Amino acid sequence: MAKKKSSGGWTPGDTVEVVGKISDMPWQHLVGMHEFYPYFYYIDIESGGQIVVYSAEEIVCGGDIRLSGEVIEAGGSSKRPGSDEEYRELQLLVQSFECLK
Repeated sequence: MAKKKSSGGWTPGDTVEVVGKISDMPWQHLVGMHEFYPYFYYIDIESGGQIVVYSAEEIVCGGDIRLSGEVIEAGGSSKRPGSDEEYRELQLLVQSFECLK
């Protein structure tokens, strides 16, 4: 399957590539546990926005990172107090990464 390069149009199961860096200011996101991916990071993506990624290896990069992996969907209760809506967001199971700078 071809890799998609931006977060626009991702669907669960896609293999994608994204460039970003580990965030200094995490936003509110759903965070789960994934058996073979014990590390998770909030990534500010180059094209804008922030995603949660899960990695089998510790990611120690001081600058930009190229991440490749499988898109997954996380779901849970709404972030709005009193709302019964379900909230869903796309996240990434990292299959490989490269420190760029």
